[in-house]
Amino acid sequence: MRENIVTVLGGMRRALAGAVAATALSLAFAGSASANFEAGLSAYERGEYEQAIDIWKRFAVAGDVRSKKILGDVYSGKILEDSRKSAVPLETGVGIDNVEALKWYTLAAYHDFSAYTPPTADEVNARILAEERLPDIRFRMSTSDVSKAERLVSDTF
Repeated sequence: MRENIVTVLGGMRRALAGAVAATALSLAFAGSASANFEAGLSAYERGEYEQAIDIWKRFAVAGDVRSKKILGDVYSGKILEDSRKSAVPLETGVGIDNVEALKWYTLAAYHDFSAYTPPTADEVNARILAEERLPDIRFRMSTSDVSKAERLVSDTF
């Protein structure tokens, strides 16, 4: 009987240790994505627009909703706002590209948050803002451009 209790307790300890490790790993990833989004924002503020866009694209493809939303902002010509609610310069050298803007806004608006890590307020806000911007960007586009953007969305992931 005692051996069974020891075996059960040992299994519970391993399960608990696994759960703690998984939680720590998910929190580390969330912090890393946030830090890299901020690194993109810092590069953007310094005028290193290509580097910022490259950082955001990498993390958008990896699943960062804030990067997806800010790429929509860049390509639609919207004034960018960082998490501190301060506007950053808009002169990117990147022309307005409504197809790319719709692609990134759509990906952000329909972002599926992982069940393992609850989203931050900034992530939820990015998703909501992207969803609110979809009708405006679609209004400025032709039907063929909207179809093209939808194909890009399906090809992205």
